[in-house]
Amino acid sequence: MGESVVPLPEETAVVKSFDETIVTNIGQPIKRKEDQRLLTGAGRFTDDFTMPNQSFASMVRSPYPHALINGIDANKALSMPGVLAVITSADIQKAHLGPIPHNPVPSTNYDLKLRAPDGTHPTVDAHYLLPEDRVRYVGEAVAMVVAESLQQALDAVEAVIVDYAVLPHITESKDAILPDAPQLHEHIEKNVLIDTQFGDEVLTEKAFASAVHIFEHEFHIQRVTGVTMEPRSALGCYDSDTGKFTLIAGSGGAVRQQSEIAAVLRIDASDIRVISPDVGGNFGTRNRVYVEFGLVLFASRRINRPVKFTATRSESFLSDYQGRDLVTHIALALNADGKFLALKCDNISNVGAHCVSLSPLGKGSGLITGSYDIPAAMLRARAVFTNTMSTQAYRSSGRPEVTYAIERIIEIAARRLGVDALELRRKNLIPPLAMPYVNAIGSRYDSGEYEINMDRALRLADWNGFDARKKAAVKKGFLLGRGFANYVESSIGSPREQAEITVNIDGNVDLVIGTQPSGQGHETSFAQVAADLTGIDVKNINIILGDTKIVSVGGGSHSGRSMRHAATVIGLACDDLIAECQNRLVSLIDCPSDEIEFFDGVFIARSTNHQFKFSDIAVRTVDSHGPLKVVRKNEMHTPVYPNGTAICEVEIDPRTGTTKVTRYSTVDDVGRCINPLIVHGQTHGGIVQGAGQALFEHCFVDHNSGQPVTGSLMDYGISRAADFPSFKTEIAEVLSPTNPLGIKAGGEGGTTPALATIVNAVVDALAEFGVEDIAMPLTPQRVWAAIQNSSLSNH
Repeated sequence: MGESVVPLPEETAVVKSFDETIVTNIGQPIKRKEDQRLLTGAGRFTDDFTMPNQSFASMVRSPYPHALINGIDANKALSMPGVLAVITSADIQKAHLGPIPHNPVPSTNYDLKLRAPDGTHPTVDAHYLLPEDRVRYVGEAVAMVVAESLQQALDAVEAVIVDYAVLPHITESKDAILPDAPQLHEHIEKNVLIDTQFGDEVLTEKAFASAVHIFEHEFHIQRVTGVTMEPRSALGCYDSDTGKFTLIAGSGGAVRQQSEIAAVLRIDASDIRVISPDVGGNFGTRNRVYVEFGLVLFASRRINRPVKFTATRSESFLSDYQGRDLVTHIALALNADGKFLALKCDNISNVGAHCVSLSPLGKGSGLITGSYDIPAAMLRARAVFTNTMSTQAYRSSGRPEVTYAIERIIEIAARRLGVDALELRRKNLIPPLAMPYVNAIGSRYDSGEYEINMDRALRLADWNGFDARKKAAVKKGFLLGRGFANYVESSIGSPREQAEITVNIDGNVDLVIGTQPSGQGHETSFAQVAADLTGIDVKNINIILGDTKIVSVGGGSHSGRSMRHAATVIGLACDDLIAECQNRLVSLIDCPSDEIEFFDGVFIARSTNHQFKFSDIAVRTVDSHGPLKVVRKNEMHTPVYPNGTAICEVEIDPRTGTTKVTRYSTVDDVGRCINPLIVHGQTHGGIVQGAGQALFEHCFVDHNSGQPVTGSLMDYGISRAADFPSFKTEIAEVLSPTNPLGIKAGGEGGTTPALATIVNAVVDALAEFGVEDIAMPLTPQRVWAAIQNSSLSNH
């Protein structure tokens, strides 16, 4: 077995086999191997698993956004039929369980350094499985009931009496920083966890002082949630004979969950096995540990039986980690010719009641200047606590928010100046020859052809045919608007990944990797990479993931990292596998290593007529050398910067305010595209997710009561297939110099510009009414009200 580590993360790894391979799988639209299983009902999701003697858990949740817990009386519940246990904070404290180590501060070598208000490393709140003295949002779990059946557990939850003393609450980030705002955590003054400034203040202020035009606006990118098809679920089991735990729970990465839950239980990571089976949707929602994961394990040890928890849809709306919720005040300075001189932003991220992740604030901070050459910029980045559910990285973490701000302020500037918004963008785009380009905040864009993307998208969208379509819409009594947005995003993610490749004696190959798919097609695309680099048929390569008994290292799936990190480490492992086979052949056929050549899956000894496939070597050397297996680790910190352009058209009925997307086109630079069929599918899903936020979605919390209003699919707007036309999508492949295969990312580009593109289109359609901005989501009521409130309205 061979094992090696790339020592310097800043160096670009070299995959020797990629330079010599015949590419027959990479770049091909191969149908997904996993679809047969998933589409025929053979997928296995967490709630599909059962264990002998299994019990069921249900949560007692807070009805208040902020309250002291004076006491919990579980006596009546414990006397009810079938009830096995009621777990409270007193039990958690007595067992000396630790808080969940979310490690929320982004910490790769290239992440911006977020700081506390005093300039030190941020001190986060202690997020225990159950709160000791107070609840901080509606839906926070305060106790867990375990019973023989789910219905018995649900009945007993109603019998648990919690004595609350209601406290003042805050739900909006701007209110959280007011002098008289109630404080959520005693050690976090004024609810401000992060307050950091980036950029060059002196240069920026000088540029603003010399500017001929300054345009500014405040936007709120509202809170949304993942609405995963599979509500979160967890099945925990403690084996009293071995002293070891098993957790089955869908997630974005079993290895991370293993280490964090082990820290909570104060056990060694080797004493817990985490299985993350098929995952029914993620989008970031599942990437962090939930309190129920630790609770089912703790309860299982206490009653010596397996314990299962599955959230209802309403529980998911209350207590799934949520996304976005950024208030940004942006100001753009221009000279007389329309050149961008400088940018100022003041961004406030609402992290909710507990700080789970600062990725949205950190990732977005580095990209406030977007695709544009803006010489100077300054940003104040703040994160604040409120009495709401915690926010977490949500598809394209932080990037749609800042893309929205820069693309909307450009539209506002163009309208007020009376100039073409497209030409204003062109004048300020970063040219290809400037790559690699360091923006005014310090982010280093690796590659891209931004104006070429624009031109391709304009042709794809038939931009010049818009006027005729607008006239046709007017004849039908509709308004037609078109929206445009450029974007650039970053992909970093957890820097470490590992691949294990084993060639079995039957010729099939097991490839173990530490990512975790939730619909991205890893079983297919990863096999494509390995197939081309080894010459082994893609059908014979089995991707294994999601079980810490097998997978020992891996960063999971988030931040668009999976394909880039996996392909790189798989490529390095394939190099090791080829070298291992050559070494084995030296002793097997008594031939010097320089006489052995490898080409397209076959090893040839030049001085003989011997030819060997991988499977031949596995069979003939298993007794002398053991299984044909290699393990390769790799660490990459350098980010990549996918980019592109999106264009859409919307049709509005001015009588009702109903908005319909009629056309949507996008060009996305993903670097090398491993499987265009999968990438197009990711783009389609990303578009719908971003457009859904623009048009329908909002985790609305009533300001006065602190109560979430969108507690079911009857209240929360979600996209449906009939809401959108067929999309026109093209892939651009400007290779990244940061990794051997030139991969960027393809899972989030559809989402990143969608919010801005849709809103720009609606505002364009309403231009005749003098509407300059409209807050998301663009519900019929909001659009209708914008028309009716306009002094120019004739409708």
